[in-house]
Amino acid sequence: MIEQEQTQRLSLFAGFVGLAIFVVAFLITGATYTEPESSYSIFNHFISELGHTYHSPLFEVFSIGVCLSSLFIAVFIVELGRYLDSFWAKWGMRIGLVSCVGCFGVGLFPSNYNQLGHLIGGLTFFCLSPVTVILFAIAMYKDPQQRIPKWYLLPSVLMIVNALLLLLLPNDSVREFLYNQASFDRPYFWIKPFLEWMLFFTYGFWVFLMSRHIFLAERIKKE
Repeated sequence: MIEQEQTQRLSLFAGFVGLAIFVVAFLITGATYTEPESSYSIFNHFISELGHTYHSPLFEVFSIGVCLSSLFIAVFIVELGRYLDSFWAKWGMRIGLVSCVGCFGVGLFPSNYNQLGHLIGGLTFFCLSPVTVILFAIAMYKDPQQRIPKWYLLPSVLMIVNALLLLLLPNDSVREFLYNQASFDRPYFWIKPFLEWMLFFTYGFWVFLMSRHIFLAERIKKE
């Protein structure tokens, strides 16, 4: 019983830890990125370029960071599903765990080393993470106990809108970049990678808010 309580207590920190690991990995690899044409910027570089084995000297830091972060976020997803404990929350937990597997694949397969594995992992995460948020948003909205206030739906909507923009905008420039990276003229502001980063920020903000609410609710309950 004591071990179970300790495990549950540690799981409450999982979302915070997962986000912190990714932020640290991003700061380290972004600062050491060595592409000849330009320094790394969220305005015109994709997230996965930090794991590029040619231009990112510390790509292992990024890869390991993404893998570890996805594992901790998976624990958070399970904890959120347990906390809401409903039909919609359980499906949100299942889809969320699959999206975490996709995120793990992004770190496991560098973009220029195993492009197919990397694309499958990336698409899995970027397609299923908004589905996860939608399912949990429905669970929150329909929760008769209102364990999570409805204003928490606002960051959910923000993340979902961002995901739709990212997935529905034309991919012509992305295809050109993938097939002709050496000669591709990278614009100063490129909407696709910027929206990819905005999806991460809105998803991370959602994880932070949900983690904070569950952590405070569980602490109040025990007091």
